Amino acid sequence: MAVVASELMQQFVAITHLSPATKSPQRYLWSDAFAVLNLFELARLTKDKQFEIHALDLIEQVHDTLGKHREDDPLGRAGWLSGEKDATHPCRAGLRIGEQLPECSEGKRDNEIESDSDGQYYHHLTKWMFALNVASSTTGDARYNDNAIELARAAHKAFVYATGARNSLRLYRKMSIDLSKPLVNSMGHH
Repeated sequence: MAVVASELMQQFVAITHLSPATKSPQRYLWSDAFAVLNLFELARLTKDKQFEIHALDLIEQVHDTLGKHREDDPLGRAGWLSGEKDATHPCRAGLRIGEQLPECSEGKRDNEIESDSDGQYYHHLTKWMFALNVASSTTGDARYNDNAIELARAAHKAFVYATGARNSLRLYRKMSIDLSKPLVNSMGHH
């Protein structure tokens, strides 16, 4: 079983441009979170440290790619989503999904297009928080848990809102890249 998983993850590493790294890696937060978990588990099962190295490289690449605005941002935004100058706090303002299409501009919203456009999903962020926690417990590096906590704070602040007379808490399904507005109001299956 570990042999098949090992082969699949080696293919993932190559196909998504994790190794060898390229200028434009293909990152998608949901699948990358699962990949980090798989890579750490393969390192544990096979005792091959290269899998752990790939997991840590993937975390860095996700933060460096999805923690920044897209190169084709329709609003011309650039740099870290948080507005900071360096990677000290890569998750402070969330992480993009990594969809192929840029975020829909205000006047061009379409539910069909919206589902394929970039933004931030709560469930993607929570899966990434879990992957960061595993990275922290595996390596003993508290920085990964610090990133997860910053991500949790940003997600909670942006996605959670009160509604109705009893102020029941709800979640937006999808937020804008900068977490300034909901893109999909419905909760979905959160």
